[in-house]
Amino acid sequence: MEGVKNLISRLFRNQYRAYYIAYTFAFLFVSAIVFSWFYLNKISLIRVNDGIDIYYTRLVYFGQYLRQIIYAFIDTGKLVVPMFEFSYGFGSDLLIMLSDAIGDPLSYLSVFFPMEKTESLYVFLTVFRIFLAGVSFSLYCQYMKKSLFATLCGALIYAFCGFSLILVIAHPGFASPMIYLPLLLIGAEKSFCETKTLFIFMVFLSAFRNFYFFYMMAIFVIIYVAIRLFAMCRENRMKTLFQYLGMFSLYSITGLLMACIVLLPIITFTLSTSRSQSTMGARSVDVLYPLSYYERFASSFITSIDVGHWAFMGYSAVALIAVVLLFTKKKENTQMKIGFLLLTGFLLMPAAGYVLHGFSYPSNRWIFGYSFLVAFIAVVMMQNIFNPHNKQLKVATVFSVLYFIQGLVLKSARFEIFFASNAITFLTVIFMYYMYVSNHADSAEDKKERLMRPRAIILSLIVCSIAIQAFYAYSPNKGNQISGYRAPGVALSMQTENPSAVIRELRDGTFFRFETHNFGGSVVNYNASVLNRQNSINFYHSLGNPYVSEFFIRDMYHFDSDWAYRGLDSRAMPGALASVKYFVANPGLKRLVPYGYHIFKEDIDDGFFVWRNGYALPLGYTYDRTIPESEFLKMSAVEKQQALLQGVVINSAGTAIRRPPPPQ
Repeated sequence: MEGVKNLISRLFRNQYRAYYIAYTFAFLFVSAIVFSWFYLNKISLIRVNDGIDIYYTRLVYFGQYLRQIIYAFIDTGKLVVPMFEFSYGFGSDLLIMLSDAIGDPLSYLSVFFPMEKTESLYVFLTVFRIFLAGVSFSLYCQYMKKSLFATLCGALIYAFCGFSLILVIAHPGFASPMIYLPLLLIGAEKSFCETKTLFIFMVFLSAFRNFYFFYMMAIFVIIYVAIRLFAMCRENRMKTLFQYLGMFSLYSITGLLMACIVLLPIITFTLSTSRSQSTMGARSVDVLYPLSYYERFASSFITSIDVGHWAFMGYSAVALIAVVLLFTKKKENTQMKIGFLLLTGFLLMPAAGYVLHGFSYPSNRWIFGYSFLVAFIAVVMMQNIFNPHNKQLKVATVFSVLYFIQGLVLKSARFEIFFASNAITFLTVIFMYYMYVSNHADSAEDKKERLMRPRAIILSLIVCSIAIQAFYAYSPNKGNQISGYRAPGVALSMQTENPSAVIRELRDGTFFRFETHNFGGSVVNYNASVLNRQNSINFYHSLGNPYVSEFFIRDMYHFDSDWAYRGLDSRAMPGALASVKYFVANPGLKRLVPYGYHIFKEDIDDGFFVWRNGYALPLGYTYDRTIPESEFLKMSAVEKQQALLQGVVINSAGTAIRRPPPPQ
């Protein structure tokens, strides 16, 4: 663990200590600007749908789960780890449901927060993860021996890019690859000449945290190592390249084997789902994106407008100028030029998004890697912004004008945000002219004395760019992204003050499920019964049992999926088979109550009535009749549900059918 110790010790050296104090204050200042839109509009950082349904609910549940294990150990002296939870849909493996929380060290803080306080933890962790992304980026820059001021600028550009402002805020787990990628690359650099420990550890941690993003990061590491080795080796390049790639493969396998306790079940389960089987290799990929994608692409570099296919960029105008300056020197920074052109090409080709998204469909969620590269280019080229030569000034000026014209001609973004962002671009060019004149007029001592003023200007330009992005993304009168978020406390009430609370009050000690109709406000959210630990037929998660979709789609003609479903459409027969004992609905929805139910409880205070099913079956039951699969497949949906009450469906081999999930 020597590499890890060296990395940590770097944080506490005098010059680095001063840097991280400065970065912390800068981050807090920018965060106050960016997230003021949430505070002023009394909105929490929990988005509807995925935010409430999955991330918030999982964090609250994980805290309950950990406390349950600890309390049981204190009471009995035995370590009892629950592995299955019936309140997730029809019942789910907790290793699958909680995999992201289990692999995230920060999620374990939930053990200290009761349900009522977990929202505060959720909000804190969302912002803190963005902070850590800047820290890990800073560590990479410092390892590469870049100036601390340039590193500070790059860290802010990276931490507050469009990927963070749009996607990480909505999906907090998306911050993980932003944190781990720079550390993986430090590990790769150390493996060239020092020690392999850090790289192996980061492979383990990344794979343990989230296999989906680890897959993308693994591709980036391969590209990174290939480019670096090709540049460093002068002789026998291909031989050396394959030797090092083999070495890195061995290191990676070691890290992966360490993570297999979580990784292997996740991969096995993922490959069995209908969501995977219906997309992997089965979807045709267009050669190009729609024309509108390319029309908006250039302008989105500094505006974070929605290009489509998850390609959110939104970098500082300073970063745009840095990229331009990168190509003004023919024989310098070749590795970064290759990386930038390659990844930009990836963004322009659906096939690249298809491969990087796990061969499912074209998606550019891997753009966090592109953001890392753009921010690092800004760090490297910061010296040229402060000390430009004549050719760079001309190129930057011409480019800025042409860039502004293309945005106006293509009308690729709303004029306001495009004009405001380009104003920062022009101010950056004007700053370069100022520095050019000053550098040729002042003595060395004068340059040193006035160094702080240009630094303050360039930092101000970066902060202004970020503030513009936040304003046009979050402001209710502009992008109004905050409309998708809810007020503080709403998430908890949505997930606890619902029909599942009424069912919990029944204190029925038998095993059963309940259903509530998804019309007229009876169901307010997915996974709405999990925190009350009641067994509904309600589920939303990125991974789910593939045989649920088989039952729904192929047998019941109920068009849901294995990763999102809600209820059985008030059908009495499937409900009986699924052990549905109670039906909860508003009084006005009495007409939707299935056959065989009678009124059981009238809860006037909560506004829900409860009906009890007189024909509910227990969790386990047997048949004394069989139905050949060949006959079953010929039946209509109504006939199938009637048949399943009469006998078990068997195939020609005489075993109960278990067909693969259908395509979607």
